[in-house]
Amino acid sequence: MPANYRKIFAENLDRLMKAHAQYHSGALLAAHTRKPSDGERVGASSINRLRRGEEVWPQLDTMIAIAEALRVPLWCLFLPNLDPEHLPGPEIPDASSLQLAEKISHMPKSSREDLRRLFSGEAEETNAFLVHEPKPPHYDKPRKR
Repeated sequence: MPANYRKIFAENLDRLMKAHAQYHSGALLAAHTRKPSDGERVGASSINRLRRGEEVWPQLDTMIAIAEALRVPLWCLFLPNLDPEHLPGPEIPDASSLQLAEKISHMPKSSREDLRRLFSGEAEETNAFLVHEPKPPHYDKPRKR
């Protein structure tokens, strides 16, 4: 894993472990992990190396097990300056969400800012958008002949 991602992952893992009293040590977190491939626990030493940023190429299974034990989507552990008090939703994005995120990431910055404002409730039109009840499209029943 590139050094910058390793550092972000380590810092976020440390923040989350400190925020969860039941997981303040590698051994305590390890007891709650299960790798998806074989059901084995992640070793406390592996967790501690990840927490210090010393694990150069961690297995994906290990990172998934840790994220699941902490009840956060794995991708959250790669967000710079993750705030344990304000985590994104617990759901792991499905394929359509990831496709939408990809499309949004290629939009002009002003459009992304408009979307952010709309969904955060900052935009004036948000209330109108949320309370608007679209009328069903006009539908004529086919005539019998």
